[in-house]
Amino acid sequence: MIGLLVHDRGKVSSYSLYLEEILSHAGLPFARHETVAEAMRDLPAVLLSVGRPMCSAAECERLARFVHRGGTLIQIGDGTGLDEVLGVRYTGVVEEEGWLTGISDHPVTRECHVPLHAFSIAGMKALTATSLGTIVSRGASVGDGIAVRQTGNGLAVAISPDVATTVVRIQQGIPVKRDGVPAPDGTAPIDDGILKAEDGMVLDWERDRQPFDGGAPFFQVPVADEWRNLLIRLIWWGAGRQGVPLPMLWYWPGGVSAVGHLSLDSDLNEDEAAMSTLRVLDQADVKATWCVMYPGGYRPATYTAIRSHGHELALHYNAMKDDARSCWGEDDFDFQWRWLRERSGVPIVTNKNHYLRWEGGTEFYRWCERRGIRVDQTKGPTKRGDIGFLFGSCHPWFPIEDTGDGMRRMDVLEIPLLTQDLVWTVPFEVCFPLLNRCMRHHGVAHFLFHPHHIHTKPEVARAVIALTEAGREMGLVWWTAEEIDHWEWLRRQVDLVCCKNESGEWEIRVRSPHEIPDATLLILSPDGQGHAIPPLSFSGLTADRVRLKRMDGFDFYEVRGTIRAGDAHVRVGGDSG
Repeated sequence: MIGLLVHDRGKVSSYSLYLEEILSHAGLPFARHETVAEAMRDLPAVLLSVGRPMCSAAECERLARFVHRGGTLIQIGDGTGLDEVLGVRYTGVVEEEGWLTGISDHPVTRECHVPLHAFSIAGMKALTATSLGTIVSRGASVGDGIAVRQTGNGLAVAISPDVATTVVRIQQGIPVKRDGVPAPDGTAPIDDGILKAEDGMVLDWERDRQPFDGGAPFFQVPVADEWRNLLIRLIWWGAGRQGVPLPMLWYWPGGVSAVGHLSLDSDLNEDEAAMSTLRVLDQADVKATWCVMYPGGYRPATYTAIRSHGHELALHYNAMKDDARSCWGEDDFDFQWRWLRERSGVPIVTNKNHYLRWEGGTEFYRWCERRGIRVDQTKGPTKRGDIGFLFGSCHPWFPIEDTGDGMRRMDVLEIPLLTQDLVWTVPFEVCFPLLNRCMRHHGVAHFLFHPHHIHTKPEVARAVIALTEAGREMGLVWWTAEEIDHWEWLRRQVDLVCCKNESGEWEIRVRSPHEIPDATLLILSPDGQGHAIPPLSFSGLTADRVRLKRMDGFDFYEVRGTIRAGDAHVRVGGDSG
């Protein structure tokens, strides 16, 4: 089991609680702890310690014994007070931002793409610990980024960047109040007088983009996902060394590596273009999320045709001042949502803002929450030089907001956008590095097209078909936003516990209020034992397939099947049957 000890839980401005969201999305079992004493009573295999500990001498000693006896302690951010346990020295200096670089060939770091942008970095120097990477800020090394100390039978790990703050800052950006700073090479002139999501991006034009032959450099690495995965690999490494068969409810059904998603923005609302697009989507055998823009809309027959072909109807909120009800504000957003719901005759649960308009911080997500809009797709690029992962992630993610009394996870799933209208706006070939990264990080490859371009430009229509075929060849399945949201909602209802039963055998307990067909459960293989599957017995879970799987340098037992509603058990090492 994983323990999560948040020392600064009472601080209003702390993003530390977002670690709960990171672990929940990863499908990992964890328990929250308020104090060191509470954590030590539970004795997790891996304990994540977040925020400045301010531990007493007795608490430091308890944590030291926990590590010496085989536990893994992972301190994230400023760990002042645990210097001796971790084998580091904290300097008291906090760097606003920097980059992890100079990583070593280690199971945790060898998969990292560096330099890796980070925020809120505690100054730290490895002493008796071994450094796995350094932090560079303002052109100079300012300390170590990750340090590992093996003591007794256990591990003490220090990560100097605040991982939760880093992920949130990159995904959500800063509040949009003015034009952003454009790329110095002229490839992304985002200072166009229109406030958009990308005006709040925090990634660096020079350090965080990668060159591309035949086009502008763009964001080819999902930086926030890299930090998520680094933390998950640390957890796997610590649990595996202790022989703990840590379970993970996989991101997608049937062991699928990643999901593709097509969204369509109606813009000119041309019925003829819609019919052409339906034919192209039929040929591509893909269902899309169709974002319809006010004013105008389609004829009733067009909405019926879109729905009858299995596509999702969504809102394309227009705040470009096309008429008196097309301004930025909750009243106009509500008007347009009601307008489309009445015109189409179906519930509207997904939105993407026209021209990816954005103002402020998280206020817009509150507008969505109040109307039952479960998915937004606005976090993305409008310029050829900022396509890709400019918000650091290919995973669907939930935003977090400061309520004034603490942090709250918002109930709107963001599905980030990668690029739009392949061939017409950017070379078709950019899809390959984007698809590859989404496959590697097991997220969503979200591409946008406009029916007008599909209808009037044969090369764009061909690009839709070629893109979906390329994705399928890599192993992607193509879903609508509504399907992605429903699956994420289903898997978030599942509760996992990993513990030893009365017979001393490892047991994974699975509780779900709903039946989940085609679910995939990954069970971590203890170090050096991934060559064979141990006896597994199941109760309340129908296992259709069990196989060995290697991922990111770690071995797993992959169990595919149906999780029935109620309680289920997987016994590891018991009699099979």
